[in-house]
Order: sequence, then structure tokens, then C-alpha cells
Amino acid sequence: METLTPNLGGRDIVMISDYVDDYDDEDIKEEEIFLQAIRKQVEEDGSKFYFIEVKTLKELDEKLSVFNPETIIVFNWCEEVFGKPNSGHVITRYLEDNRFVFTGADTETLKLNQNKVSVKRILVENGVSTPKYFIVEKDSTAEIPDDFEFPLIVKTTGEHGSLGITDSSVVKDHKHLDKQIEFIHKNFGQDAMVEEFIDGPEYLASVWGNNKLEMLPVMEIDYSKIGDKEHKLQNYDSKWDKSSNDFNVVKIKLPEDLTKAVTILIEENVLKTFKATKCRTYARIELRVKDGIPYIIDVNANPSFLPHVSFLESAKLAGYNYGRTVEKICEFALNSK
Repeated sequence: METLTPNLGGRDIVMISDYVDDYDDEDIKEEEIFLQAIRKQVEEDGSKFYFIEVKTLKELDEKLSVFNPETIIVFNWCEEVFGKPNSGHVITRYLEDNRFVFTGADTETLKLNQNKVSVKRILVENGVSTPKYFIVEKDSTAEIPDDFEFPLIVKTTGEHGSLGITDSSVVKDHKHLDKQIEFIHKNFGQDAMVEEFIDGPEYLASVWGNNKLEMLPVMEIDYSKIGDKEHKLQNYDSKWDKSSNDFNVVKIKLPEDLTKAVTILIEENVLKTFKATKCRTYARIELRVKDGIPYIIDVNANPSFLPHVSFLESAKLAGYNYGRTVEKICEFALNSK
């Protein structure tokens, strides 16, 4: 499928990334091939492509100081600085203060999305379908509201990337609920969020745009090879631990049984979520479906941007290679000023 060349207004692209020190040789090689593919397409389309890795804000300032903010678009691939989790807003604040055009969420949105409780409240206020939840504050025990039934899932309130999610996160009784809440309190020093567990297929919906939004082809998480686990979910190991069985068997695929009616409901809730949480240029939204009803379970305002992740796979199905995907998101950023 041929796509139109995105209009970058004559600007070049500078992709910035936080330095990852635990990449193995395979990771490094994969990233090199990925970046070469982006550079090739961008340069064929008439712009220059630069890639910058940084460890600190000072280093970012030094490396970006050679560029004129009026002639580039920054593709923000930074998740944190100083090795400090949930510090991406430090990068966006710098980009905003120095008047760079950049992709992804702004500072306000990143801060909002770091707090799952705030996101939940916004979803509920805007009529988005999302699992019921309650909060158990630190050093407190659970008092389950009358309208909740097991199984439940216990999460952190301020972590992302499935941090804190294990095979024990889904609980079926009070004993295991209390144990998992204690695990969150003790290991993360924060309140625990308890949600009703939606026992149904899990989907990843990628969205991009500004005023006019587009949901790209939906992907499904394939748990068919995960074994005889009673409750299938993306735990931390399945996303990040290459030595784990879950990492090697949990994949993404095109949905096989997603009806048109449910797809329409997914799109309605996903686009409403994107707007309500003030996402910008692109995002990935995770959901589960039960009895024909989609439930939003997570919002990724600056989603992972690596080869074979769901966003890039969805963009590919829509006709965009790696380079054109980067260019398209940059075009949205340029027009969102």
C-alpha cells in the first residue's frame, strides 16, 4: 500500500532517546537496523535524520544546542532521565521551554498519565468504559465495596510497563487480595489499585492524529502458548525479561474473532480516551473485551517505539513503514502547535 509523503514543512527530524545500558548485542543490532530503515526513508523523502542518545538533561541541552528549533522536529523517544522512572516530563518541559516542536505527550499529559487514579477518574467522568476500581492506601487493608466480585487484579497506582504485575496479581479470595496489596505497599511504597479483572481477550489500539483522529488496525495479545495459567495477562516478565518463558511466547497478532460491532465500540471508547486524557500526536490504548463490551485498562501517552511493537505493526498494516510512521507522527506534531 503506497502512502503519501508526510509534509514536514522542510524540517529535519531529530530523534532523541534515553541511553539504555542493558542492551545486549542482539538489541544493539536490531536498533541499528531500525534506525537505518528510518534514516533511509526520511532522506529519500527530502529531509535529514539525526539520532541522539542522552543520559542527562545537560547532555540533551548540549546536543540539541547545535540545532535551530525552527528547522527541526524532535521525535521524543525518551522515557526517563538520570535513570529515574517516570521522569519523562523533565524532557518535555525542556523541549517546551526551548520552543522545540516535538512528538508525543506534553508535560501536562505525561504527569497526568503517571497517576493511574487520575486517569481512572477522567475516564469515568467522560463516560469511557473501564473496569470498576477502588484504592487501598498505604498501611491500610482492603474493604471491598458491595458491588465487587472476585476475581480482582491488584496494581500499582504510579508505575507503568507492567511493573508490579505478576502471575499473582489476579486474586480470587480475600487472603490473596490482602497478600498482593501488601506486596504493592511494601515493594513500591504506594497505594494499591484494585480493579475488577476483565476475563476476556486483550487488545492494543494505536491512535494518531490531532483534531482528526485515526485508530490504526487493532492488534490482539496472543496468549495461546502461555500454558495452563488460569488468568492470562501481560506481567512484567512477558514484556521485559528475555530469559522468561512468558517473554518468548506472548506475542501480538491480528484479531480473529473481533466483530464489526465490537470494533466500532472499541473505536468509540479509544478515541474518547485519547481526547479525555489529552494525548497528543499518537498513543496506544490497552483494553479487554467481555460480553461484547470493551473496557479500557491502560493508556500509553508515549508508547514504546521499537521494532515489532504493536504501534509499528498497526502502522505497517495501514501502509506505513518505519520511516513513514516517524514522518507521519512528526507531521502531526508540526500541525499541533
